[in-house]
Amino acid sequence: MIRQTIAAALLASLLGAGCSFSPVYSDGSPINAMSLAFNLGSPSSRIEQIIYEDLSFRFATSTAPKTPKLTVIASTTSRTIAMATNGPVSDPYRATVTATATATYEGKVIFEARRSASADYTASGQVLADNSAAIDAQERAAKAVAESLRLAIFAQFPTHVLTAN
Repeated sequence: MIRQTIAAALLASLLGAGCSFSPVYSDGSPINAMSLAFNLGSPSSRIEQIIYEDLSFRFATSTAPKTPKLTVIASTTSRTIAMATNGPVSDPYRATVTATATATYEGKVIFEARRSASADYTASGQVLADNSAAIDAQERAAKAVAESLRLAIFAQFPTHVLTAN
C-alpha cells in the first residue's frame, strides 16, 4: 500500500514537472507586451480613439521624456459592394479603416506602419439602423487595424525593450 502511494506521488510529480503556470489565453509570444512602453498621442476621431484604446491595453503607456511617442492617424471610408440581386434586399456596404502609426524617439522616426481593414454591413433604408450598422462596421475594422498595428510593432521590436530608463 505504501509502495503504491509513493509510486502514485512520484508519477504525479513527474507528470506535473512538464506543466507550467502561464495564462491559458496568452499568445505565447516570447516578450511581454508590457515591456514595450509608448507615450500615446491624442485621438482626433472616434476611430483613432478605438485604435489608441486598444493599443493602450496591449502596451505600457508612459509620459516620461525618454519614452517613444506613438501617434496614429486614421481615416474611414464606406462604399457599396457591387452585387447582383434578384429582388428587394438590403444593400451591402463595406467600411474600410486605414491607419498610419508612427513612433518617434528623440526626434527620429523609429517605426512607421500603414494598415487597413474592412468590415461589411448592410443598409436597409432605415436611417437609424443604417447609421448603427455603419458605425459598428467602422469600429470592427478599427479594432482589426489596431491588432494589425500591434503585430507590426512586435515585428519591429522583437527583443527590444522601450522604457523610460
